[in-house]
Amino acid sequence: MSGRRALLLALSGILAVAAPVAAVDLLYLAANEGGSSGGHVALRLDRVVFHFVHEQPGLVRLRRDSTADFERKYRLLENRSIRVTSLAADEDTQRRVRTAFTRRWSEQEQEFQRLSALRDERRLLEAVTDDRAGRQVEAPSFAGPGYFIDDDGAARTALDEEPALVRLRTRLARERGPALLPERLASARRALGALRTGTCTATEPAARCSYGFARRYEDRVVLLRTLEVLRAATPLRDDGLRPVGIALSLGERPAVESLARMLEDRALDLLDSRRPDRGFALVVTIARLSALQRSLDAGAWTVLDVLPPDGEVFAASRIARHRDATRAIARSGAVAFERARLALTAHPTADPTSAERRLAALERSASQWLAASQALTDGTSLRATGLAPIPARRMRHAHPFLPWSDAALASGLDPARHAERRQAHRIRDRYGYDLFRRNCATELVRTLDDALAVGGIGQAPLDFVPLALNARLRRLPSATETTELPSRRRSALRQLAADRSAFLVGLRESNTLTATTYDRNPDDSVFLFFTEGRPLARPLLGTVNLGVGLGATVAGIAAVPLDRGHLLWSGLRGAVFSLPELAFVNIRKGTYDRYAAAEPPDGLPEATSAR
Repeated sequence: MSGRRALLLALSGILAVAAPVAAVDLLYLAANEGGSSGGHVALRLDRVVFHFVHEQPGLVRLRRDSTADFERKYRLLENRSIRVTSLAADEDTQRRVRTAFTRRWSEQEQEFQRLSALRDERRLLEAVTDDRAGRQVEAPSFAGPGYFIDDDGAARTALDEEPALVRLRTRLARERGPALLPERLASARRALGALRTGTCTATEPAARCSYGFARRYEDRVVLLRTLEVLRAATPLRDDGLRPVGIALSLGERPAVESLARMLEDRALDLLDSRRPDRGFALVVTIARLSALQRSLDAGAWTVLDVLPPDGEVFAASRIARHRDATRAIARSGAVAFERARLALTAHPTADPTSAERRLAALERSASQWLAASQALTDGTSLRATGLAPIPARRMRHAHPFLPWSDAALASGLDPARHAERRQAHRIRDRYGYDLFRRNCATELVRTLDDALAVGGIGQAPLDFVPLALNARLRRLPSATETTELPSRRRSALRQLAADRSAFLVGLRESNTLTATTYDRNPDDSVFLFFTEGRPLARPLLGTVNLGVGLGATVAGIAAVPLDRGHLLWSGLRGAVFSLPELAFVNIRKGTYDRYAAAEPPDGLPEATSAR
């Protein structure tokens, strides 16, 4: 018996059981232009998907996503159909597979955390060195103080002092003594001066490396600047606030007053806290307290703007193309605001954590609603909402400082550079991408092999090809069922053909000019005809697509001064992805604009049986 045949039987014996509680699902994703243009494979366990992706600069990295996020990215946005092959597995097998993938993911994340901590340390020391020498500085940014302090260290507001902070400062002096705040400030300055580098190595615990020198520096600077804000009662910056324009009702005012007192208590507790990130927690607390007091003073809701200024921005041209999507975002934000407002005021709680969670929902929904409405009204760009559950307005530290001598600074910078290079080489050695030996397919099956304690599963000659690997594993006796999760466009086509003429629907949806199931995505290459599902006509349609791509390339040369080569690059990619179609192979299927496709009209399509 060959080693490969024995391996397949061993794998089948391990996976095949009479009545598994659940299955280990192998996912095969159809090819499309962009990432994974040769197809992609993943493993699903319950509601978690593990998959390896190719990242720059030339690394293959294990990702752990929720099923919902995974399907949204690949089925909805990248328009890829997914074939799901269920491999029967008992509880012990599932546990071993989950443990193997989780362990590998955790070990990998620790390596990247080390690299990130070392890179931040080197950048910080370089910034301090450059600033001290009068050179241009790549200024580090710190989360939190940006609600009070501008990048140049100034406050921009019409107020001289923030009323809520004046009251908090007065209460602090009355209850804790007038010397407490100056003592805390002096202690924060001493702690910053006592900070020393501590370059982590590959043998040190990940927690110590992830909380490295740059993180410790940030925490101490944020604490110092926050205490300075409290001492001066620095007003909130006007651009960090969102006046909602909805009056506080008589029933809401007592709840807001109670929440403000709760935040005052929390601020006082944080001044005595020993947690290293207490500066960030304190600045968020006093920013929220100040916004609530503004609401009480004005008699109308005012919240912190939680949309990150340095986050992703959707251009005004994109908003103009997708006004319906922008209106949907605004409506969704308005509805979410009313729900959060009701939860915050109609059901008060004595639990600070619960109250702040509800306040975060109010801030997020109001920021989303008002920003989308403004973009529609003014024709401006729109900042992405992001995923941050709490305010984190960043302040750029234009003049980073360390109270060190020049010699001490130099002695810290050289080891930091060396340690970063060493860790970068280590990561390249362990996770470097190789088309034939280390890609999404080989690493997935290698990890599965480790989990099941049988050798050689990744040694089949074509296992580096996702389609070939999927076909091989589908032939296992333990493969109980194969289903298809259709892509967004294929699902839409099926729905249209269900109650209309399939011929007329196919004719209209066959091209990008008349299709209703696809809006031109600026990130896609230039093409005219969809060739998925048309294998016999594919060479002819591909020839037309090739001509369109070449034509766009020629036009793109002339347009370079206007669009910085966007049309040229789209045309070249269009021509390249048309070439396989001449040989009856389809790769390109069109993708969806991530902004316009924030949510599908009726949710993601359901799976259909393929066997």
